[in-house]
Amino acid sequence: MQPILTVDGEPSHYFRTAEGIVLRGTGDKLWPLTLRDLDAFEAIDKNLGRDKEAIYMYDEPVADADPASFRWIGYSENDDPWLRPRYAVDRNSVWARRFNLRSKTLELVKVARFDPKTTRLLDGAYACDAKRVAFNGTLLQGADVLTFEIVSGSRYIARDANHIYYMGQPIKGADPATWRPAPVLGPETPVSYSCDKRAVYFETTELFDSDPATFVVLNDNYVAADSTGLYWRTSRSSAKDRERFLTDPRREADRTALRQHDPDPERWWNKPHAEEPDPRPEVAPEIAWGHVIIDGQPCWRERGNDMTRTSDVPIKADPASFVVLSKIYARDNSTIFCCGRKLNKADPETFHVLEGYRDSTGADKAGVWARDKAHIYRFNEVKKMDAATFEQLGICYARDKDRVYAYGTVVRGADPAKFEVIEGPFGRCGTKYYNEGYSIDAKEFEEDFAEWKMRNPA
Repeated sequence: MQPILTVDGEPSHYFRTAEGIVLRGTGDKLWPLTLRDLDAFEAIDKNLGRDKEAIYMYDEPVADADPASFRWIGYSENDDPWLRPRYAVDRNSVWARRFNLRSKTLELVKVARFDPKTTRLLDGAYACDAKRVAFNGTLLQGADVLTFEIVSGSRYIARDANHIYYMGQPIKGADPATWRPAPVLGPETPVSYSCDKRAVYFETTELFDSDPATFVVLNDNYVAADSTGLYWRTSRSSAKDRERFLTDPRREADRTALRQHDPDPERWWNKPHAEEPDPRPEVAPEIAWGHVIIDGQPCWRERGNDMTRTSDVPIKADPASFVVLSKIYARDNSTIFCCGRKLNKADPETFHVLEGYRDSTGADKAGVWARDKAHIYRFNEVKKMDAATFEQLGICYARDKDRVYAYGTVVRGADPAKFEVIEGPFGRCGTKYYNEGYSIDAKEFEEDFAEWKMRNPA
């Protein structure tokens, strides 16, 4: 076997062997790359290559990418290595080599409608051309490029005349005219909390009944406070937690910083121990799972990390024909919705939810898989999957005639004809073992499987 092909002196994941170019796999597994002209192949990134006919991501040719004119223009700088997309242009398009936050894989995607001639890179995973803005390779709908600016490149916050953005998502309800990062009393803290004249926000979530006038961040572990209480991320602390804060020796630095800000901070939270936690605001009752009806309009209830209410997002559906199908899917007479958003390509006449399953924690995931006459869905369309030969396999796996999938992502190197589910998230293909789609060796399998069995007794 000849040395790994290199990119700017660094090794890529491609080998050149006597038989041709192969892609480095896990363990002793190598996936061959079928090429007409082996000598013309070169690695252009650790996981990308090209020959005279195509650009390749891993071992798959990238549709519409022009190998002759394809060139890198740089990285969008970011402190997070997973959110540092590398951008390229060819004669027709702009491309982003990015980390897909949902599938947890690298991919090369076309940045929709971007102009190669005017594209420039911004910090914090953002980029723009003369008319549009993108985050991590995805177009920001409605962003105003003329007023767009990065507020904090390390924590993905940006703003324009109409919106405040966190990781490319608008902070719903935030007022750009009065918005500001929250004051920080302790050590330098990444910007995750922010305020406007009406409310406080953690990332994109509004903290209900918060007081922006008194809100301050205490340390870099997301501990914050205002005149209504203490916060950790999106959760307001109980009375017991507030009392612990006032006496815990480990919080002395936070208390010192707070006293410098307010000589008598205890008056904010010096409430009886028997006080009940702050009540949740009154909300409309759910009609089924995360779907609600507010003033006659179907809505999807988006929740924070602590599962308290964050916001109810209107669904652009016909109220008279609206029906909930599962935990994530709903429909009206003409449209299928997933988590409140239109599911593109779904055919309403043949769409139906498939049988559910349990994930590796034992949580019920009924109603996550669905299909119509031409496509398979798991939140979004499962790309490359052949609907005619689709088969669901237990907790997390599925297959068609060509590939095995875990949670909708291709399990590389797994043969669908030989793949079998052992139990729970564990599978096997010949002598190779998998845990939730990740390749593991026999020793890892024995250890992980024994631990899983202890957590999930029959």
